[in-house]
Amino acid sequence: MKRLIALALVLGMLVSGAAFAERWSEEKARTWYDRRPWLVGCNYLPVNAINSIEMWQASTFDPKTIDEELDLAESLGFNTLRLYLHDRV
Repeated sequence: MKRLIALALVLGMLVSGAAFAERWSEEKARTWYDRRPWLVGCNYLPVNAINSIEMWQASTFDPKTIDEELDLAESLGFNTLRLYLHDRV
């Protein structure tokens, strides 16, 4: 799982670096920003985790529960959720 997250971060940095090689004009940046939806969300911790460390433990990590809760959040109109990644994980 850690390798997958690290790979996603590296790929994200490579793609974002390639996509934004040229500096946008102020007008283009403002137009892009104005088209973004208003952020609506919450802090997220799955129902089966008692704290932010337990969420990531192999014995308690439950992708099915997480998917169900993310679907619920989306159905409520949330477009962002914040996770806390503890430094001990």
